[in-house]
Parts: sequence; C-alpha cells; structure tokens
Amino acid sequence: MQYITSVTQLPSFIPYARFLLDFPLNETARLVYSLILSRITVSKSNGWIDSQQRVYCRYTIQDLMKDTGKSKTTIVSALSDLEAVGLLSRHRCGAGYANHLYLRMPESCTSDIRKTTPQSTGKLTPNKKRNINNKLNYEYTGDSL
Repeated sequence: MQYITSVTQLPSFIPYARFLLDFPLNETARLVYSLILSRITVSKSNGWIDSQQRVYCRYTIQDLMKDTGKSKTTIVSALSDLEAVGLLSRHRCGAGYANHLYLRMPESCTSDIRKTTPQSTGKLTPNKKRNINNKLNYEYTGDSL
C-alpha cells in the first residue's frame, strides 16, 4: 500500500452523489444509482439523448449483478427502490432489448446551488430531513466534514 501523493495517478472511480445520503435507500440502491450515473455520463458524451433531450443509458440486470456482486433479487429490489423515491425511470424497449434507464436528481443539485445556514456558534447546521415529492426538492444545508 502506498500513500496518495500530489503526483499519484488516481484509479478510475464512480461518482457518488452526496444527496443520496439523504434518501431512505440501502447501500445497494445507492451503489446501483452511482453505477448508472457513471454510465449516463458516457451516454451523454455518446449522444444517447431521447426526443425530450433526456440522457439515457442501457444497463442490464445481469451487468448490474456482475458489477455489484449482488443477486438478481437484490438488484431488482434496488431498482424498484430507486423508482419509488423518484430517482430512476425505466422505459421498456421491447422483447430482447435492454430498458432505457433515466436518472433524476433533486432540482437544487442541477443548478448546483448550495444553501447554508450558519448557527449562532458559526457552525453549519446539520442536514435537514429530506422531503420527497414529485419534484424531488432538495436543500443542501452544509457539509458534515
């Protein structure tokens, strides 16, 4: 093992959206979202955009099983959990074709506006309880670091 230095080349990694910590999801669902988000970034650069200008990707359940080391039941449950909170939408493409997967993000994350509210001691307030609704409103109230 080596320490990371200023000249160390970092290994490839998947994005992990901070707002996922505020959603009532298990770690598998969060990992699945992150893996799909990684695919979405590649799909965006490859022009996989539908008629409504939404970026989509194709990620089969078998590929998710292989990439996470989880069972089919666990992956299907994670996808259902992501749909239940409004972070994922799956569109069938017909027999023999992988579904199109569309990700959603809370509105405030798309504009990258982060609101912080200082306390009288100058410290940041803890994250507020999230409120899931159809628009996926999200308010970032400070780092925990």
